[in-house]
Amino acid sequence: MTVPATDPYAAIVHDLAYSYDGVFSRESVAAAVADARNLLEPVSTVKTFLPILVARHAKEQLMAAAQSEGRIAKAVPELLFVCVQNAGRSQLAAALAEHL
Repeated sequence: MTVPATDPYAAIVHDLAYSYDGVFSRESVAAAVADARNLLEPVSTVKTFLPILVARHAKEQLMAAAQSEGRIAKAVPELLFVCVQNAGRSQLAAALAEHL
């Protein structure tokens, strides 16, 4: 399927649909791109960069949805350290884990 060179948003949908093939339908990807465009277009001051920002926002939203639904595994496991006495041990444990 060819994408018209004049419509950057169709190209974004095409690229993201290819990236998320088997995870999201083309219609879901198109809806994410449309939502991102509707969110960013009214507040955009430099219209030249709008397609780039729309692509990034849509990709982040699709990735977050896929991870939260268990369709895509996270690349790095998440750790949570809790200190019930507010002594700073959880911050120290998190710093050590980040270092390692």
